[in-house]
Amino acid sequence: GWLCILILVILPACNTSGLQTDAPIENGRIVFYSGRNGNDDIFSMAADGSDLLQLTGHPAGDTCPAFSPDGSRVVFSSTLDSNNELYLMNSDGSHPIRLTNTPLDEIQAVFSPDGQWIAYSAYAPDDWTSSDIYIMTVNGDDIRRLTDAPGEDARPDFSPDGSQIFFSSTRDGNYEIYVMDADGTIETRLTN
Repeated sequence: GWLCILILVILPACNTSGLQTDAPIENGRIVFYSGRNGNDDIFSMAADGSDLLQLTGHPAGDTCPAFSPDGSRVVFSSTLDSNNELYLMNSDGSHPIRLTNTPLDEIQAVFSPDGQWIAYSAYAPDDWTSSDIYIMTVNGDDIRRLTDAPGEDARPDFSPDGSQIFFSSTRDGNYEIYVMDADGTIETRLTN
């Protein structure tokens, strides 16, 4: 007979449904993206599905939103300036500012538990199979590349105390889950 073991690890990820896999709820609200109006935009709503608010609304695609730990801000990816760059706005959609300006496609951003850092995936231009994990301060300064391996290092998420970052990687030929210290040192493969 066959013995099958299924391990489910939930990491925040921007997926095709537009909802992060951990369904971030802050201040009783969920943030997500949707193409319901013919273009990917960022929305929030009450956890019970009421009080839908459209937070972005321009011709560019806006995806991969995540609330700050206090729920006051949202980080998201946008193609407003051609490739995917990271932006930060208030949770009501006001005062968007661009955090990154590189030729890379930056997506899948998450806040550290203290709200001072943002970890994200940065993909090589026109290559959705090659990416690394980066970290920066919440105002877009002090950008640091944490991984540098072949393949896709993606979908970062901080440990509850912020000391480590979990991420998925194809560096060994298939998707596996890794953890590293928040400064990018001491990487450990968790799955096989």
